[in-house]
Parts: sequence; structure tokens; C-alpha cells
Amino acid sequence: MIEPLLPDPPPVRCRRCRHPVAKGRLYDGYGESCARQLGLLPPHIPMPRSEQPDGPTLLDLLDTTEE
Repeated sequence: MIEPLLPDPPPVRCRRCRHPVAKGRLYDGYGESCARQLGLLPPHIPMPRSEQPDGPTLLDLLDTTEE
């Protein structure tokens, strides 16, 4: 078995709740949920979803197979 040359670094933790945070997801040292609670980030806004089309879609119109 091959041993790694360097050990894994310790996980980065949130300053407020001390939970491990994914790399690159710190906001002034806080995790995303703690940063939202402290007002560092705006509240989470859900992404709008489009409705299913009634008729053919663009991919249906681009279908070039010969029947």
C-alpha cells in the first residue's frame, strides 16, 4: 500500500458553530448558514423553475433523423 507523502490538512471550521466547512465556502471565517444568520449574506432565494412546455420543444424541432 502506498502511503501519502503529506497527511490531509485538518478540516476548516466555522468560527461560530465549529462545524467543518467545505473548502472555499467560508465567508469572513463563517460557514454559509452562520453567515446568513449574521447578515453577511442575503437570505436564500430559491431559483425559479420553468413550467413544462405544452407543445414541442426546441430539441424536438431540431430532430433531423429521417423516418
